[in-house]
Amino acid sequence: MKQFFIVVRWTIGLFIILLGIVGLSEKDYSFAFFTLVIGILVIPHKQILNFLNKKRKFNYLDNVLTSSLIKTIIIEFPNFNNEYITNFLNSKKKLTNDKIIKLKKEFTKKIVKRLEVKDASLAKEKLELLYNTLFDSDIPENILQKANLNIVRELIIKSISDDDSLDPNEIKEIINLSKKLNVLEYENEENIRKELNYYITNWELDNGIFPDLQSNFILKKNEKCIYVNNDTEMLIRKEVSKRINYSGPRARIKIAKGLSYNIGSYNYKIEKEIKDITQGFGILNVTTKRILFKNRDKNVTIRLSSIINLELFSDAIMVMKETGKPIIFKVGDDKGLELYQMVNGAIRNL
Repeated sequence: MKQFFIVVRWTIGLFIILLGIVGLSEKDYSFAFFTLVIGILVIPHKQILNFLNKKRKFNYLDNVLTSSLIKTIIIEFPNFNNEYITNFLNSKKKLTNDKIIKLKKEFTKKIVKRLEVKDASLAKEKLELLYNTLFDSDIPENILQKANLNIVRELIIKSISDDDSLDPNEIKEIINLSKKLNVLEYENEENIRKELNYYITNWELDNGIFPDLQSNFILKKNEKCIYVNNDTEMLIRKEVSKRINYSGPRARIKIAKGLSYNIGSYNYKIEKEIKDITQGFGILNVTTKRILFKNRDKNVTIRLSSIINLELFSDAIMVMKETGKPIIFKVGDDKGLELYQMVNGAIRNL
């Protein structure tokens, strides 16, 4: 019966409010004001207040979760304290189990998205405390895996930051930590080399450890082939004149037979452009002493000691020598870095 009267009051109240709105549209302000007041008084106020109060409480909890708690835990991890956990626990008592589960899922999703490498060990330690305190559970497996992966990556960043290289001891340390934390991505040297070969090769080249490949050329004594590409395009960079422009007033006056005089200044402008002239495709070898290239038309030898600068492209390098025009060796998409690394490493070891 109580519910019936509540429905009746809602129906009558809304109808009266509707009449008030019609009065406003008809500019009958006295009638509109009177009907709106009556309509508002007829509607059950207690239900509205209860609804707004519940909504306010839920929004408060949601704000605690998504704003203060998330920001403090993730962005300001080193300064994290238990105050936010205490506030959350006090409010959590008013929630049903379904809402707690919903908030837990949302919280987990945000943590995974925003978890960073920086202070990774501290992050994992505080995440364990967080989940044990907030949800009476261990860290979810997906977050635990990411936290462990970040700890290993933090070690990698620290290892390569000083000298841009990875030595055998550092590789061993990464493998041991990965096995301890069950991080499959870095559990053996093969996996590490797939991702970090550039840094490993840097250490090897700095310590005179070069690949020993079969060369397509006759090498000198104590010369080792360290790079081979059988489909290299060689180009020579040239500066060529494009056109000549004459400007200014001109007139020609004959002075004597076979001799004339031009009136006005002789202004000209030579426009030049840079062109890379292809020399065709061929075989490229890099040794510990030279860069060697050959195809049907020519053989090219560049002594590493004559190189004054190297310019790197994603698919090529440009070699600038003490004399002569710059030469470009184009080796294929995303292969320029390897060629650059080998040439640069060999030059450093001369």
